[in-house]
Amino acid sequence: MITELRIKNLKLKISLVILLSLIFNLKSVSSARAQSVDLGIYPPIMQIQATAPTNTTTPFFIQNFSDSTVDLSISIKPFTASPAEDGTVSFLDNLNSFPDPSLLQKVQVIDNDNPIQAITLSPKQKRNLNLKVEIPQNQAKGDYYISLIFTSKREDSTQAN
Repeated sequence: MITELRIKNLKLKISLVILLSLIFNLKSVSSARAQSVDLGIYPPIMQIQATAPTNTTTPFFIQNFSDSTVDLSISIKPFTASPAEDGTVSFLDNLNSFPDPSLLQKVQVIDNDNPIQAITLSPKQKRNLNLKVEIPQNQAKGDYYISLIFTSKREDSTQAN
């Protein structure tokens, strides 16, 4: 009976120490402000049909719906249908799987006649851009699938005391 009481008392002390240390740690942790990004891109899907040789430009826009400025990097990534055949895509990290890896160098996002790889959008700002694709004479015929990926640039966390 005394042993059971000591074990229960010890469990209670351990529980209190863990609880108090959690409370202390939560109070001593600096809070970081998380920023949400709310963007829209239209049209969300672009289909370009062209015969080589050609330079084609397709307009689209991106809009920042949030109340803060966002800095975005732009990347172009090829994809294929997922092997799972569930309607999802698989991004190709190995460009040897893409029918023509050099084609990616001929795709650019254009802002005011200048190719860009990053963009800054003010709160509620809408920016008209163009997707430019240069298809040379010797380009192999086929279907090429790419995604434009806009990634918010990481900001340093702000600590509050």
